Amino acid sequence: MRHSTVVLLAAAALCCAAPALAQETSPEGTVRRGGAFLSGDKDSAKLQRYEVMPENKATIDVDFDWNLGRGLYIAGATKNALFDDERIGLEFGRRAGFKAGLFYTRSPNWISNTARSYFTDIGGDVFTIPAAIHSQMPAAANLSGFASYAVPVDLRVVRRTTGAYTSVPFGEGFTFTAKYQDEQRSGHMPQTWGSGFSSVVELPVAVDYSTRNADFSLEYADKDLFLRTTAFVSSFRNGYDRIVWENPNQYLTPTASAPTVLQTATAPDNRAFNVDVSASYNLPARHRITALVGIGQMRQDQALLPYTSNSAIALSNPAALPVGNADGKIDTTLYTLKLTGDPIPLLGYSLSYRYYDMDNRSPEIDLTPVQGDAGSAGADTTDPIGWKKVTWKAELHVNAAAWLRVGIGYDHDKWDHQGRAVASNTQKTVRGFADVQFAQWVGLHASYSDVKFTADCIEEDCAIEDEAAGATHFDIAERKTKRYDAVLTVTPLDGLSIGLTAAQDKSDYEDSVFGLTYRKTHSYGLDVSYAFGETFSVYGGYVKDKMDWDQASRYRAVSPPAQVDNPLNNWFAQTRDDNKTWSLGADWKAIKDKLSFSADYTKSDGSSAQQCIPVYGTVPANELYQGNCIFPAPPAGTFGTPQTWPEVDAKFTWLKVKGYYTFSKALSAGLEFWKYKFEGVDWASDMTQIYMGGYDPSAAKFVFMGVKNPDYDAKIFRAYLDYRF
Repeated sequence: MRHSTVVLLAAAALCCAAPALAQETSPEGTVRRGGAFLSGDKDSAKLQRYEVMPENKATIDVDFDWNLGRGLYIAGATKNALFDDERIGLEFGRRAGFKAGLFYTRSPNWISNTARSYFTDIGGDVFTIPAAIHSQMPAAANLSGFASYAVPVDLRVVRRTTGAYTSVPFGEGFTFTAKYQDEQRSGHMPQTWGSGFSSVVELPVAVDYSTRNADFSLEYADKDLFLRTTAFVSSFRNGYDRIVWENPNQYLTPTASAPTVLQTATAPDNRAFNVDVSASYNLPARHRITALVGIGQMRQDQALLPYTSNSAIALSNPAALPVGNADGKIDTTLYTLKLTGDPIPLLGYSLSYRYYDMDNRSPEIDLTPVQGDAGSAGADTTDPIGWKKVTWKAELHVNAAAWLRVGIGYDHDKWDHQGRAVASNTQKTVRGFADVQFAQWVGLHASYSDVKFTADCIEEDCAIEDEAAGATHFDIAERKTKRYDAVLTVTPLDGLSIGLTAAQDKSDYEDSVFGLTYRKTHSYGLDVSYAFGETFSVYGGYVKDKMDWDQASRYRAVSPPAQVDNPLNNWFAQTRDDNKTWSLGADWKAIKDKLSFSADYTKSDGSSAQQCIPVYGTVPANELYQGNCIFPAPPAGTFGTPQTWPEVDAKFTWLKVKGYYTFSKALSAGLEFWKYKFEGVDWASDMTQIYMGGYDPSAAKFVFMGVKNPDYDAKIFRAYLDYRF
């Protein structure tokens, strides 16, 4: 609100001063005043997650451009001013010359208004639970009888961005630009943590983020040469360095294995800097060369939290840490070089090179986990992660005929890793494309890529093939990928256009034991539009997306008496996601320059299903067989039988109908009807309770906020007047 007022006052001051700048002015613009009425499930957070639906409140939108004389102008716009999704901007300058502007935006993210929590934030992201719960522990043993103590929590975050910019041309071909942006995020969002003693807690964490960015550039351009140097500076500040909460499952007095207060670190304060120089030059025979050199730095030196917040353990003293601060340092280097040419009409080519180095210079820190508070004691060392990537690309295209253009290309990517399970990865891509114009009204674009991704191992047994590590290293696992896409455009009649699209991306992880073993996405689409002269047009479309992926893992018992790691405990999961979207619309200019109507309808139907297939085998008597991914102890005889997770469905419907009438050059009116509908089935969120122990005995120490995504069916009526000046 404060920033909005500042911008509006500045706009008013400049507008009032404008007549002094010139004797003749010509303001042009539009003022829209409107309002809305909502009915149905209008209070759904999901309905208004990213936009505000103001009810019984007037909205005023302004858009103007004012010529001040002598080539000067002032322009501005407001959208939903004074609401959480407002946009305000103001610009002053000279046509084809300098300009300077201010802007302010707000963007909401309303996550849920159905959440409830046992925890109360007493300030600084420190959460307590009611004394009545403490007083009845440990006799109560769990939280099943305390549902009445949970209080409503509004999970909503608003991002406020204020900024200024300028662009100043000078000399012959030079331009200086600068931009500053201040982004603030505040509100509450859900975050979940688990601890080493089988406790999971979800909290309504307060958000207090501040990000400030500034970038500057100096450019020079003539008919053959372009030069630019840029500098970018960024800083991030988190208002909270930790989150602290009382353990709802433990006693008032901590012991070595039963802390009463837990804590975790938040995103650390950090800063970044980058500078680069780029150039582009036209060479003879229709060639052009482009180059860029850039360097950057990222730093963060947040104070480390103690090993534990459990005062019954000596290592809760920060002095027990080997170092006091993180001393995080990353340096980046970027070089690019590209040559393109079309020396003759028959063919053209491009060659490019790119080098990127993310050098993580953060120190390795030797840490000692705390016995009883986070698992077994033992040494651990932080492992800074970085990489170097070198990319070569080459492409040749041939204009084989007036109706045919074909091309082939080869890409070679090489990663050298720092702190990863493999020393390096190599990716080789062979690709081709064709553009075919079969007739004046039929055109086809098609492309194909064959990708081979390999890994070079640090040790003799590659970590991505190691059974224990494979599940967490699928991004660097060896795989083969094939991609294709095609677009067919048909225009058989004047006004009629038909488009068909198809695409597929398939990867096989043939050597992966665990983690992702197969992935396939494919999409098909149809678009049709027809214009009946200049007054009426219709359009529609259909898109089907399907995603399949297979995963594998193993249940590993870690608690006595069943500390086992047996291949018989493997399981395999197959996930299938489908989404279908239909769209239909029409535009009608009923009375030329007077009355128009439009309608848009979209329906989306998405679903997700997963099957788990446990491995069947004989289990030694002293081992625990849990080779399935749904229930911890399946009945005898079910091993090897596919078990299906409950399906997840989400259906959205949008309908927007608009009528617009122009009374005169200065006055128009609009009337709109919107229908938003959501129907969803999500077993994970639908079953979530504030205290999960009452629903699932195996989750006796799980505390959530009961966040739901309830269905909604809302209708919005909007009316407004536009005044043009």
